[in-house]
Amino acid sequence: MERNVYTIGETLFDIIFKNGQPQAGKAGGAMLNSSVSLGRIGLPVHLISEYGDDDIGRIIDDFLKSNGVSTLFADHFKDGNTALAIAVLDEKNDASYTFYKNYPSRRLEMEFPPIKKDDIILCGSIYAITREIRQKFVSFIRGAAANGGIVLYDPNFRKAHASELDELRPLIVENIQMAGIIRGSDEDFQNIFGTSSPDEAWNVVRNYCSCMVYTASSEGVFVRTKNFSGSFPVK
Repeated sequence: MERNVYTIGETLFDIIFKNGQPQAGKAGGAMLNSSVSLGRIGLPVHLISEYGDDDIGRIIDDFLKSNGVSTLFADHFKDGNTALAIAVLDEKNDASYTFYKNYPSRRLEMEFPPIKKDDIILCGSIYAITREIRQKFVSFIRGAAANGGIVLYDPNFRKAHASELDELRPLIVENIQMAGIIRGSDEDFQNIFGTSSPDEAWNVVRNYCSCMVYTASSEGVFVRTKNFSGSFPVK
């Protein structure tokens, strides 16, 4: 039986401005980007998400399907609009973002997929700790793990949310506990737990999860489990 990959996360349409003029528009979202990469190499990948049954939503839908991503489990809602992210680039091409979101009162109203043993579920970013969809998210992830699915969680937690950390950290920890693998950057672990090395991060994470993948840009990728400790260079 074929193993499937499911990514669950927020879908937005990014509009990029520079010098006061729009430069590009494209589908965005951390898990959406992951699903596109997987689809392009031919893996059977499905995006679990929500976006409007509107012109922008149809552009996103066409983009995903053209890159081999199934949208069978996406909620194409009619009440509301597809979320927009306006990125304004400065002279160094660093972006500042403004978000425009108009979701319906009832979220993720589609049918969730049945997860089989060894199916892979990727989740993460702010969507995974969003209170409005939290109950459905947790129910799906817990059910996926109970059915033998492999849950990979990427917190993708940025300093912009540092003021909310005391409120959000328990949700992040709960996500780590539900996951079989946590993959985070050095910045993620620094922002969430105040750690500054793979071993410091693992000393915290090992209390909640049995496998950690720690990425540190050009310094390499570090893997820690209860029986293995290794590092891999970035080429």
